[in-house]
Parts: sequence; structure tokens; C-alpha cells
Amino acid sequence: MPSVPRGVRFAVAIVLCSPLFAQVELRVGNVSGQPGKMVMVPVFARNGGNLSALEFDLAFDSQVLSCPTSVPSPAIPGELARDHVAVGVAEAGSVHVTVFSPSLAALRRSEGLAAQVLLEISPSAAPGSSCTLTLANAKACSGLGERSQLSLDNGTLSVGGPAVAPEEGQNRLVFPQVANGSAGSGGFYTLLALLNKTNASGRVRVRLRGNGGSDLVVRLLDGSTGGDFERDIPAGGSCLLQTDGQGTLAAGYAVVDSTVPVGGSGMFGWTAAGGRMVTEAGIGPSAAQSRFLVPVLYRKGVSSTGLALANSGNENKEIAFRLIDPAGGETGSNRVALAPQAHLACFVHETAMFPALAAQESFMGVLEITADASVRVTALKQSVQEGLITTLSLVGVE
Repeated sequence: MPSVPRGVRFAVAIVLCSPLFAQVELRVGNVSGQPGKMVMVPVFARNGGNLSALEFDLAFDSQVLSCPTSVPSPAIPGELARDHVAVGVAEAGSVHVTVFSPSLAALRRSEGLAAQVLLEISPSAAPGSSCTLTLANAKACSGLGERSQLSLDNGTLSVGGPAVAPEEGQNRLVFPQVANGSAGSGGFYTLLALLNKTNASGRVRVRLRGNGGSDLVVRLLDGSTGGDFERDIPAGGSCLLQTDGQGTLAAGYAVVDSTVPVGGSGMFGWTAAGGRMVTEAGIGPSAAQSRFLVPVLYRKGVSSTGLALANSGNENKEIAFRLIDPAGGETGSNRVALAPQAHLACFVHETAMFPALAAQESFMGVLEITADASVRVTALKQSVQEGLITTLSLVGVE
């Protein structure tokens, strides 16, 4: 076995010495790439919610693939292992990967992307050829040292083949609020900028969903129409999608999946007649959490705090709101249900939250948001008369 750091040896020792528990599935995703280019190979886990440490060999044809010498480790933690460390040790025709948590924390959930391995396609690889990506010598354990049985499913690299779309939840970003359509003599639009954080080219899928979870159909500035878009994203490069601000005004949220780790930033804005800018506000992807605090700045007829909540999962979410005054006292509470894939956008003084605020001259305090499972949230302050929008930072509470 390759020489690995002490922390990794500790994680592996737990795996080797512990009793067995439930079976975990490990699967390599299919990828494609051009000769001489790098590819990111995803490794997915299923039924891995109790896992704290995981190791495996990823074997391949050394005439087709190799580990790039320009990176210290070819392994990157996936979304499931965002709080973990991933170490990859290159050998001829394989990479030994160890994913572990120094604090023995479990993976974030039971199913999704566990790790990614950066490999380089040989410049002499023949277009149209393929290479099997084989999992071997896999072991896994919980933070209590309980070993898991594993089932392994291999993948395939296609040289020069068509771009492979990202799988559900792969390198996911969620933007809880997007808007597009005519408003008055102008319109609202949304811009999303996605940035490739790796040396491997990839492909992104951007899905826009409306309040009920169905596709939010828009037209982009490049002429594309729909609610589901795929784009190539070059190594170290970016791609940009912007709606045209036309059609019936509608709001929703954006889900981005990518074959490579990406960062993202966005912006929505409102233009008046002739394209004159009224306001713009930056938005970022939201982390999934179950408890948030948001400042409330309300002045009747002047300004209010608004929220956008997105449930990108497949289960109902119960959301509880508490309105808290500056002294820490509760002044109101309410609850809403958010269906799978659904979206809710409203201001604090509206019916879905605290309609009694509409009768008050002003209120300053805190809104506490608690969900029975993780949701995504964006907050903003809007000036009623001018229409100016300012996004607000959220305080996540573990």
C-alpha cells in the first residue's frame, strides 16, 4: 500500500480492524475528454450516511490515462465529503484514494458525490477509443470504527466522445432567487456566472425552477429558450448565462450541477424603459442549512425585508418563522410548508409571513428561520418607491 500521511493511516486502521455493518455502493461515473486534456472522474456513494473514512484504488489503462504531475494530489473531496480530507497517491495505472475526517465526522448525507480524481488523457490516445475505470481494494468505516460491506460499479472514459452531462447533485450550486420578465416599462433579468476551479474541462447543467417546482421557461441573450440548459466550461474558464428580461414576470431558483468543481456568482436587476438601469443586486449560491437569522428592516411604504426559500430536495420541508425584537423578545410566529422542488419568495409584511407588520409604521429586529430539514435561503431589502434592491447576509446557526 502506498505511503500516506499519519491521519490517513489512522483512518485506514479503523477500517481494517472493525466489524462489518450495512452495505455501501461505490460507483464511478462515465466521463469523456480530448487527447492531451485533463478529466475529472467522479466517484459516487450510496447508503454512505454513516461513513467517516473511505479508501479505494481507481485503476485504468496507463497507455490512455495518467496522473498529472502538476498537482500535489489528484483527489478532491466531493459534496458528501466537504468536511473531509481527500488524499490521492499515484501509481502506475492507478490512484490510491483515501477520504477521511480528522474529527471522525460522517458524510453529509447518504447518497451523492464522495470524491473526484483528476486524470490526464494521453496525447496519443486514439479518438473513439475507451478505457475502463475500475474500482478495487475498497474499504469504508463509520466514526465508531464499524466496517461496511461495499459493492463496486466501474465506469468508462471515452476519448473524443460527446460531452457527458453532470449527474443529479454533482458539484451542486443552488441560487435561491432568480427573476425574469416585464415589469412596468422595463423588466427584471438574472445573470449567472460559473467559474471552473480546476485544470479539467467540464460541462454544467443549469435548471431554472418556478414556485411550484416546474421549469421556469426563459429566453437567454444567446437566443436559447427553456428552463434547462447545458454548457461546456473550459479548464480554468467560465460560462455566463443571462436572461433577456422579456415575457411574463416570474420568479424561481436555479440549480447548477457540474462535472467539475465550480464556483458561481449571480446578479438580478431591474431596467426601466430604454434599458435604463434602476437597480442591480449580487447574489451567491446558498449553503443548505436548517436554521438562519436574517435582519429585518421594515418601514411602512418605504422599505421591507424579503426572503426567497428553495427546496431543491425531494421531500416536504416545514419552515417555522419567528419575529424577534431588538431585546430578544418574540413578537410573532408563523409556519409554512415547502413542497419538493418548490420555491417561496415574499416580504416579511406579507400574508405568508407576518401580515400584522403591514399595519405598523416600522419594525427593526431579527427573523429566525428554522426548517425540519436543510433549505436554501436568500434575503434582500427593497426600497418600495425607488425599487432599489440590496441583498442581505444571512447568519447560519448550526
